Amino acid sequence: MKKYSSAKWLWAILASGTMGFFGEGYPYHRFIQPFAWIAKKSAMFVAKTVTVDEVVGNMPLKDDSSPMLMRPDCIFIDFKRWLRGGMLNAVGLSNFGIEYYLKKGLWQKRKKPWALSLMLVRKTREERIEEVQEFVYIMFRYLNEFDILPILKLNISCPNTSHDVCGLVGEQREILSILASLGLEIIVKVNALSDIENVRKIANHEACTGLCVSNTLPWTDLPDWIKWKVFPEFTESPLKKYGGGGFSGKDMLPIVVAWIARARQAGITKPIIGGGGIFTPVGVWRMYRAGTSAISIGSPLLFRPWMVPFNILTAYVLFKLFPNKWRK
Repeated sequence: MKKYSSAKWLWAILASGTMGFFGEGYPYHRFIQPFAWIAKKSAMFVAKTVTVDEVVGNMPLKDDSSPMLMRPDCIFIDFKRWLRGGMLNAVGLSNFGIEYYLKKGLWQKRKKPWALSLMLVRKTREERIEEVQEFVYIMFRYLNEFDILPILKLNISCPNTSHDVCGLVGEQREILSILASLGLEIIVKVNALSDIENVRKIANHEACTGLCVSNTLPWTDLPDWIKWKVFPEFTESPLKKYGGGGFSGKDMLPIVVAWIARARQAGITKPIIGGGGIFTPVGVWRMYRAGTSAISIGSPLLFRPWMVPFNILTAYVLFKLFPNKWRK
């Protein structure tokens, strides 16, 4: 019988793309090898977000899908930003399309629970419905090859496309109904700027296993206090030529924590994976108190890698050993 990945055991996952498309990681991981190894072994792997069609995006890729440039200009981080714990990226979902990666057969060989991240990017609602139908058709052709089937992470929150991040929420129930035919658990990744009432309707869909929040925050919607704190030298985004990019870093934490608390107050009961700015065990505690069911780790592995083992251990203690003891 085919094994399925399950979100029920989770206490920590890697943010999509933290370890690349197949877990290969990035060149800088050589300098933080022990911490990257612990993250790979202790948190569930999530592949970098793919699309149905090839997307060139803003980051040129080699044939193996690794970045062509050591320092792509669609990512803005320097020593000052590293110290302040913040960065911008406008990668723009660069990838060769879902079937390119399925043909490599590497996902099919995974032995531990993992997640496949998908975003639908065609221009109109009708085209995106057709796009998800194509995805289901492609996946059905490969399902028998998997040693363990993935959780499907439906990403509706990338700010580096031409779509209205918050406006996409309304069509997701129809998309979930189509994806349900695959029989996979589905986690919907939303943005901390998404309307909670619309997200509640998504969460209530029977095919939705849970939610993940948050993706990067678009520069255009970034609070002024973050701009003043992390990018005081800039009146405009350093990635203006790419539309501004999206912010990630430690200052996302209070925004995400507040969104999750409001979501719980609004009656969302499905599991919520909280990510964004979790640089210390205190951040894990704040997520736990707000009502998360697990944490997502991304930027801490770049900014404060030595804290990642402590964060994962704290998450295990809180979410697995004492899941309800110290909730609000």
